[in-house]
Amino acid sequence: MVCRVRPLNSKEIEKGSKCCLDFHKGSKEITVNMSSDTSSAFGANKFSFDRVFDMNSNQKEVYDCAARPIIDSVLDGFNGTIFAYGQTSSGKTHTM
Repeated sequence: MVCRVRPLNSKEIEKGSKCCLDFHKGSKEITVNMSSDTSSAFGANKFSFDRVFDMNSNQKEVYDCAARPIIDSVLDGFNGTIFAYGQTSSGKTHTM
């Protein structure tokens, strides 16, 4: 399972929004920065993945890691599925 975080869009930049995630260089974890009220309600705010792509990642990097092996298998005659999941406007279309 991989996680890709899209860059802020123009509306978010205009509003002065900031990314609420911390990316740990070389790590497979991201930390969600929440207010102390929200943090206590939801528990831990660290999440682990097989691979994390930050907002500076490019399409080729994501494709080579997450999709190329599946596409290669399909071309070899095996079934393959890429499942993109996320909240509305979270960047699924941007990635796919």
